[in-house]
Amino acid sequence: RITPESVVYSFGTLLLDLLSGKHIPPSH
Repeated sequence: RITPESVVYSFGTLLLDLLSGKHIPPSH
């Protein structure tokens, strides 16, 4: 099941990853 919050969180994380230019491994 996909919730809007999980989608926004995943998209936000990907966006930060692209902006920072660093590949940060998921903590969980």
